[in-house]
Amino acid sequence: MRKQYCTQNHGDCESCSLVNYNRDCRNVPLGRLTPTEQKIYNLVIQGEKNKFIADQLEIKERTVETHMRSILIKTKCKNRIQLIIKELQK
Repeated sequence: MRKQYCTQNHGDCESCSLVNYNRDCRNVPLGRLTPTEQKIYNLVIQGEKNKFIADQLEIKERTVETHMRSILIKTKCKNRIQLIIKELQK
């Protein structure tokens, strides 16, 4: 079981505690994502790559990667595929 600490400081947010990546990611509200994370999330679930997302949002690809790590931690998903599956199951 892979574990990691959240690098954000969200106060009472559940994502600030030790995150277990094997938990089900379908029950986490997307309202916990920042506006930029929500934009990236929407592009990811459309199947876009980091380079395209960076160009669209006029940010560096490394910044997209950082936001993606935060999104995965907050949603408790292991990868992009799980994010897309989560969206399809809504």
